[in-house]
Amino acid sequence: MFFCLFASCKIVSGLSRSTICDIERGKVYFIPNKLAVLLSEGFIDKEQIPVEFKDWIEEFVTSELGFWTQNPEYFPQISLEWDSPELINNAILEMDFHPMEDIELIITQLNSLRCKFIEFRYYDNFDMARFIQILPLLTQGAIRGFTIFVPFHSLGDIKSLSSIYDNTVQLQSIIIHSAPEDLKGSEIHEKILITDNKIDSKHHCGKISPDYFSINIPTFTESQLHNTCLNRKISIDLHGNIKNCPSTTQIFGNVKSDSLTEVAQQESFKMLWHISKDQVNVCKGCEFRYVCTDCRAYLEDPDDIFSKPLKCGYNPETTKWQQWSTNPLKSKAIEHYKLGDAT
Repeated sequence: MFFCLFASCKIVSGLSRSTICDIERGKVYFIPNKLAVLLSEGFIDKEQIPVEFKDWIEEFVTSELGFWTQNPEYFPQISLEWDSPELINNAILEMDFHPMEDIELIITQLNSLRCKFIEFRYYDNFDMARFIQILPLLTQGAIRGFTIFVPFHSLGDIKSLSSIYDNTVQLQSIIIHSAPEDLKGSEIHEKILITDNKIDSKHHCGKISPDYFSINIPTFTESQLHNTCLNRKISIDLHGNIKNCPSTTQIFGNVKSDSLTEVAQQESFKMLWHISKDQVNVCKGCEFRYVCTDCRAYLEDPDDIFSKPLKCGYNPETTKWQQWSTNPLKSKAIEHYKLGDAT
């Protein structure tokens, strides 16, 4: 008799502990590293299970992480290969100051690239009537979904946002930021989130938190060889500059003079796509590395592209989360990036 993990339950070993990531149900379970080694093949002979782990195995069966079988060879592992047919499948647009003709050009080119998802960021100046003008471009092409970040102070009647959502299938969520604290968490629509977080510039990007973990098959497989934040992403900042992310410094062109397709085909533009967590210092020993986001814009060591994300407060050696912005070891990097209130 053999104990077999379900194929969607993947073991990830860390420095001090390991996890079983149930990438079908979106859950993470912590296990000792010794048990992770025993289960590394996906199954184990019942007679070879040490006494100290027998209760663990029975709990796995109860929790439907695994099962008993006489024929483990009948249950192969799922492939961890990942691919996407699109050259670009997601984009970030900083929107405050672009003229309408530039916005229309950008969205038209993203549709041509077969881009699936767009994040629109408004830091200070959201004009609802103007945004409604571009909705036809977002609902008739390749774009499957988009999210809008809007500042609270630029809204008139907040409830009017509900009508945009209800009449636009592709609109996934609206995040109203920089709201008064007493409105935080107010619910006017299931897909409209109100937060008191101040998001007034690109510097607020890149925070690492369990709240942002993506415990699913697409993220887990993509993260094996790619950066799940920047892979297949293109961004246009407030000035029309084409980047990997609005927070990164390298500029590859400008929407007024350069084609998004031509930029996306440059090997230099794709370089950050292929930095996986297994290559990143500290992260490569983290038990969350295949379900976590990763930022290459703000690093603990700005001179090392493989440095740990600056805005991560997790230590895989101690398995503790701490406030990253108050860590004295990060102060030089915080000053280097001029993050100020964005911490």
